[in-house]
Amino acid sequence: MSEPASIWHDAPCAALAWERDGAWTRWRLNRAAIDWSLERQLQEADWQALVDAVAGQGPPPDEGRAQVGGLALGYRSVGLAGGGLLWLVPDAPAPDVRQDEERTAVEKLALLQGFDRIGFVVRDARTGAGWWDRPMYRILGFEPALRPPSFEQALQHVHPDDREALRRYQRESMQQAGRYETRYRLQLPDGRQRDLQALAEVRNGADGRPAMLFGVVIDDTESAGRVRAQQQVNAQLMRALDLAKVLVWRIDLRQGRFHFNDVGRDFIGTAADSVRLEDMRARVHPEDLPLAEHAIAQALSGTGVVDSETRVRSDTGGYRHLLTRRAAERDAQGRVVALTGVSLDQTDRIVERERAQTLMRRIHLIADAAGVGIWSIENVGGGDTERVVWNEQMFRIYGLPMGQPAPPVQEWMGARVHAEDRGRVADERRRARAGGHSSFETSFRVVRPDGTLRWVVCRSHSDEHEGGALLHGIHLDVTQQHTLGQALQLQEQRLRLATQVAGLGIWERDIATGAVAWEEQMYRLRGLTPDDPRAAHEIDEHIVPAEALAERGRRIQRHLEDLEPYAFEFEVRWPDGSVRWLASTGCAVRDEQGQACRMIGLNWDVTQRRLAEAALRDVEAAERASRAKSEFLARMSHELRTPLNAMLGFAQLLEHDVADRLEAPQVERLARIRSAGTHLLALIDEVLDLSAVEAGALPVALQPVDLDRVLDEVRQWVLPMAEECGVSLRAADGDARVLADERRLRQVLANLLTNAIKYNRRGGRVTTASRRLLLDGVPGWELSVRDTGRGLSAEQQAHLYEPFNRLGAEREGIEGRGIGLMTVHHLVRLMGGRLQVRSRSGEGSDFLVWLPAAPPAEPAPAPSAEPAPHAAAQAAPLSMLYIEDNAVNVMLVQEMVRLRPNVTLHIATDGRSGVDAVLARRPRLVLVDMQLPDMDGHEVLRRLRAQGCDSRLVALSANAMPEAVARARASGFDDYWTKPIDIGGFLAGLDRISAEAVRPKARPPSSHSIKD
Repeated sequence: MSEPASIWHDAPCAALAWERDGAWTRWRLNRAAIDWSLERQLQEADWQALVDAVAGQGPPPDEGRAQVGGLALGYRSVGLAGGGLLWLVPDAPAPDVRQDEERTAVEKLALLQGFDRIGFVVRDARTGAGWWDRPMYRILGFEPALRPPSFEQALQHVHPDDREALRRYQRESMQQAGRYETRYRLQLPDGRQRDLQALAEVRNGADGRPAMLFGVVIDDTESAGRVRAQQQVNAQLMRALDLAKVLVWRIDLRQGRFHFNDVGRDFIGTAADSVRLEDMRARVHPEDLPLAEHAIAQALSGTGVVDSETRVRSDTGGYRHLLTRRAAERDAQGRVVALTGVSLDQTDRIVERERAQTLMRRIHLIADAAGVGIWSIENVGGGDTERVVWNEQMFRIYGLPMGQPAPPVQEWMGARVHAEDRGRVADERRRARAGGHSSFETSFRVVRPDGTLRWVVCRSHSDEHEGGALLHGIHLDVTQQHTLGQALQLQEQRLRLATQVAGLGIWERDIATGAVAWEEQMYRLRGLTPDDPRAAHEIDEHIVPAEALAERGRRIQRHLEDLEPYAFEFEVRWPDGSVRWLASTGCAVRDEQGQACRMIGLNWDVTQRRLAEAALRDVEAAERASRAKSEFLARMSHELRTPLNAMLGFAQLLEHDVADRLEAPQVERLARIRSAGTHLLALIDEVLDLSAVEAGALPVALQPVDLDRVLDEVRQWVLPMAEECGVSLRAADGDARVLADERRLRQVLANLLTNAIKYNRRGGRVTTASRRLLLDGVPGWELSVRDTGRGLSAEQQAHLYEPFNRLGAEREGIEGRGIGLMTVHHLVRLMGGRLQVRSRSGEGSDFLVWLPAAPPAEPAPAPSAEPAPHAAAQAAPLSMLYIEDNAVNVMLVQEMVRLRPNVTLHIATDGRSGVDAVLARRPRLVLVDMQLPDMDGHEVLRRLRAQGCDSRLVALSANAMPEAVARARASGFDDYWTKPIDIGGFLAGLDRISAEAVRPKARPPSSHSIKD
């Protein structure tokens, strides 16, 4: 139907709009008419009859009267397109007494319903059709209508938890006449909740079966809320009492029974909620029973609260300390009918207090033994209420007699602290307070009554104690540490006493739930802040490798199941990408049945130790490699020098054989053999020197050396090589004396001169000259070795000192090994000098060696009257024993000794026979090979010295490694001669020892070598 003006729908006057639609007539009531219907219980059929009567007569008159149900009313009609609008006015009823009474009842009911808390409902028990009054709609949150919602529709507004119970209530009430009552909750669309009480009466019809239901619905939300709030408070109170283990009890004096709550049942060990008073009395400790009875008597005779502390036997059989508070309960006449009270188990607190007191006594004993002063101040600056307490060590530190009160703070800080430290200490304390720090640490000097000073470290902490300030701390006498400057020891002591900065993280795991709790340091050990919102297991899963987490879990499980100690180290990756190593240890906490319930442990950073261990392993690996290399070089040197000893030795013998002179071609061939052997020996020496250079162990012995003399000797050595290459040698003497190792200086000069010859041109020249040069304020001499050869490019000079780098000369057939210049460069630096090169490609090279100048030479000693042993014929007889298992070496030495008729030689082929022969013959000289078949040369030396042998013992070995030479000299050998044997040096050594035989026997260990 078309919509009339909206004013009719909201008007306070009742109205009905109708419209024809073909054979049908549609109609609608406004809100005021709906309210009428609800008040007078009008039905749809009643209004439909009115519409049929008005619309069926054609256009209705402007005014008329009609009957709707039992209601007589008048109307005014307004025509509309296709229909009309009726304004309705009910007739006023005739007054009578009965109507007045009904009106009074209605008004009372309206007054009751005006609070919107009571609604009425009528429902046909057979058809389900019903009627609601207006409050009913408001209470259940429905819009008023002529036809109330069905039960299932209304059920949708009921709280989900109450729907099934209400549906069952409805079903049961409709099956039998009677009165019914239930409660349920509504869930309103806006989220609010209402508590309703439903009262219903079901009446039977004429057939004796339930026909009609008359009900009342009461909105009980406010009172139900108060009840729930009270119940919640009571529940919280009981829960709090249970959690606090508070025993709530009541003694019924008439019944003589002791009633209690759940805590009491657990304490007594019974399922009942009461026991006889005599049974409870028997549980009180005999010593505390008079105290308990006295407290009860006080409570019965007075009106106040009476407290007592007694021991009561619990269900476990042991006594528990109960703090009890009780009061009398009286009736209306003031007679005591019961005692009510609460009891709190104080056993753990008392035990803890006694443990704390015991611990405090122990701490004081330990503090006295360790020299730690302990002090406390209550109510600082409080005048008469200020209380200062010192232990005995404090009096000792301050030099005050014991037995007197500790000085007040004003005297303590004003007279006992050094005047120069007072201001600083006060400023530091103020800054600590301003920064919100309750702990404070400082150091200052204490002035004793006798004027002596003591340095102390003071640590203090401030607490609130019973409404006042409590300051307590310790004094450590650090006078000795301060005097000796042992700041590190003081820091270690601080670290021991302050576990907060110990770097230890504490963790705890709940075995049942698997939850892990971390202390703040645990986060810092992982590069995180303590406010990280993630759980501990989430953090570790993110920064710890999965295999480490798995292994850690297995170790924890073995600890829990097999009691295997738990310790584990694992790596963590910090947010900045760095890797740290953490150590973890812990132990399980078990309950009375031995089951693990918790696990507590520590984490700490072991990165530095891990790095140190890795570095140590690297060092050990490097040392093993170095030892292996040294052993290899020593072995190689020995194996190469042994055949060279025979080759060069017999070549020299042939050259010295005057009885059987060789032809010129044979002499030349022999010279080539010896040259080749000497070249190979030089190569071996250079390789050994290279190894020593790389290891930083090339030995030098600095002494004044005549540079011109050594240079002249080296020039004589290289002169044949220069003549063969067509290169002339020129020298300009400079009367230079330098500090150098003479043997190493020869090696340097030989390398430089041979290089200048080899890399020169035919017809070229090599010039040597020296000049004084002050370098960095140090006087010295600079030697120049200049050639006219090919020179060096800048690129070649950049790689000049690289080992085995021939700079392309290997392609031209020039003999060399590429390690000489590297050795020269290192030797010059070891002798405190400097090596430089000036060269240009095609213009020759100039190598400059600077060495520090030697002090002026001392005057030569007066000539000795003793004749010099310059000839073998004049030498004294010399007995000599050679211990050697190599037959070729024995033959070579025998041939060499034949050149000295004064020497008597004996041979032993192993260590044991050699020792026996020396002890039997007592020779003047014993040559010992260092590698014998049954023992080494060191064992031979040990055995001979142990038997008091005073023969000169000289090691003769093909091992020319510096460490082998040094070890032999350190163990007691008089000298160390190396193979291959130089016949000249060997015979000169024999001559020296022979000459010493006729001199006074006071010789230090010789430093000569047969190669010198």
